[in-house]
Amino acid sequence: MNHSQLSPAVRIGHVHLRVADLDRATAFYRDLLGLSVTADARAVGLPMVLLAAGDYHHHIALNTFMSAGGTPAPAGHTGLHHVALLYPDRCALACAVEQLLDREYPLDSAEDHGGTVSVYLRDPDGNGIELYYDRPRETWFDPQGNPILKAEPFDPRDLLADIHGEQSTTCNGAALTSEQQMAIARRWSEELWGQGKLDVADQIIAPDYVRHDPGDPFPARGPEDVKRIVSMLRTMLPDFRIEVEDMIAHGDKVVSRYTATATDTTGYMGMLPTGKQIRTSAIQIFRFAGGKIVESWAARDDLGTLQQLGHLPPRGPRNGSVSAHDLDSTAG
Repeated sequence: MNHSQLSPAVRIGHVHLRVADLDRATAFYRDLLGLSVTADARAVGLPMVLLAAGDYHHHIALNTFMSAGGTPAPAGHTGLHHVALLYPDRCALACAVEQLLDREYPLDSAEDHGGTVSVYLRDPDGNGIELYYDRPRETWFDPQGNPILKAEPFDPRDLLADIHGEQSTTCNGAALTSEQQMAIARRWSEELWGQGKLDVADQIIAPDYVRHDPGDPFPARGPEDVKRIVSMLRTMLPDFRIEVEDMIAHGDKVVSRYTATATDTTGYMGMLPTGKQIRTSAIQIFRFAGGKIVESWAARDDLGTLQQLGHLPPRGPRNGSVSAHDLDSTAG
């Protein structure tokens, strides 16, 4: 039997857990881990609570349909090993760990896995919990392209230096470090535009966001406009990718230098397709407020793109321009 490959757009949407005490479990995920209750079905007679990070309908569901007053599964039985919560960066993970330590909640261990850094604990029902962040993708593999697999223990308190140093930030979302701002700017380029993950827009773009791009005829205000433009671009250039080459952060702004690549298979901006590869250099500036992008400015080499596709003649000396030889002959 032939099996079709799973679409890369498929994700694990949520985890549904059986718990013994719904109030106790809700308090752990809400008050200690910081998830928001999005629905409490007890209001309609169902012993179930839904919780989420951000504006998703739910990432964690809790119920006592068949488990009220129950006990954790004994060792040696199959079942859930742990639920893993992915944090955007090291500082965000450090904030979560500090919250747990301040409340004297027990942590089982902490391990550096190379591509990820993880802290392990258990919820009140004995379910394993992993809190982690991803290092940049290029650190996930060795020089031969094999995944790096390791488990080096470390003291989770070492993470707290990231939120109590010179570039410290509050853990309530009021301020972001430069590292956090650059991580969000990278998600804009690589995940939202470069991979077409439209849900990222709602996570990183403020509702009152404004886009300044003199080379683009499509204005954008808020995440919905950005998603519309990303969809249009990726329909026109399906293999569009962005490689971020440099970033600088200062104050509430991040400057990103990147190269975009694509193949002109469907026709660029309404013109006939050429089948040519294009590489476009660009610089983008992001301004942050309230933990999200509120404004951006972009400058791209659009002229170079049109020349690569053959829609404009290549660059050359302008008529009447002065050559180096002419300058030498007039010197002195």
